[in-house]
Amino acid sequence: MFLAFILSFGTQILHEGAGFLIHRIQASSHIPPQVYSKAKDAYLRNDLTETIRLLLPAGHRPEASPAAAILLGKAYFFHANYSEAERIFQGVLRQIPVHPEAQKWLARIALSQGKGEEAERLCYQVLSLDPENPEALFLLGKARLSKGDTKGALEYLEKGKANLRKLAEIPLELSDLYRQFGLEKRSREALELALHLLAKESFLYRTVKQSLEKLEEP
Repeated sequence: MFLAFILSFGTQILHEGAGFLIHRIQASSHIPPQVYSKAKDAYLRNDLTETIRLLLPAGHRPEASPAAAILLGKAYFFHANYSEAERIFQGVLRQIPVHPEAQKWLARIALSQGKGEEAERLCYQVLSLDPENPEALFLLGKARLSKGDTKGALEYLEKGKANLRKLAEIPLELSDLYRQFGLEKRSREALELALHLLAKESFLYRTVKQSLEKLEEP
């Protein structure tokens, strides 16, 4: 669950970086930008109740705002309201049949219900378009483990771990960019994400940790 949150948090940071570079164009024009922004901030604070309150109207019409619907579905998931989360994600797929985020979260729900084969099917759909997707590899590993296939689980979890290290390069670049524009808080958040993605034995891990420690110095 912690890895799922870190990956979700990372996605939010990467989306923030992209938004900053294109003058903060919002994820959807069908929901007031200030509402989506407040909901996203509430989600990152782990205030799931507030996230749901803000986005609930958008959740009834996923076709109007897929980004808001995905955020609402994730809030329901971490609130352990799996049936409502599944309804939201299925609604997104009805409008957009190929939507990796919705498919990955549905795979998580399937795993929580002991439906390993369903989770595998959803993960394979994601991997058919993005063979190195670390979340899908991680979930596929868990699905294999739930079926007693330890060897297969190890294979996919190792692949996912390798690709997480590659992903660490993105928040590191974002951290430098944020720092250039004086956004110290966002720069620190990006470094923290990179640290979570890197293996502790990595030389880069030690370098990033030292950079964080310098930022915390008075």
